[in-house]
Amino acid sequence: MANFCENCGKILPEGATFCSECGKAVTNTPVTATPVEPTPVEPTPVEPTYVTPTPVVNNGFNTNAGYGAPINNGFVPQPTAPKANNMQLIGLLMGVFSVLCGCLIPILGLIFGIVGLILAIIGNKNNKHSIGTAALIVSIVGIVITIIAFITYFCLIMSGILPTLFEI
Repeated sequence: MANFCENCGKILPEGATFCSECGKAVTNTPVTATPVEPTPVEPTPVEPTYVTPTPVVNNGFNTNAGYGAPINNGFVPQPTAPKANNMQLIGLLMGVFSVLCGCLIPILGLIFGIVGLILAIIGNKNNKHSIGTAALIVSIVGIVITIIAFITYFCLIMSGILPTLFEI
């Protein structure tokens, strides 16, 4: 069996009178290492404690999160889409009336189409929205349908197929 130093625990060679590590005199009784069985320790249950931090707010910034950290925890609010204004909605309505009236009463279809086109252009100057674009397209389609109806009615009246109001 090997001898151990009583002071530092270093293994000593046979016949050593002093420890080569710490320099303490070695006694003649050999110290042998005996294995020690670990005794199981029962864990004691610990109740978790929850502490809700209270942020300190100073001039709109959360001082607990570090210098200059915004209060909203880094979430950037997304920009909202522009809302259609009344000019664009009325322009769309006039464009639909232009399409509907353009075939039957072309003069009303032309009036509704021009008013719808003007309102859609004015509404799109303030903000761009899909309703304003739809109002422009529907008003232009209504004006084109009205012009086609005017040409068709004119050709039918000139050919004598469709009587005029004066002949009725």
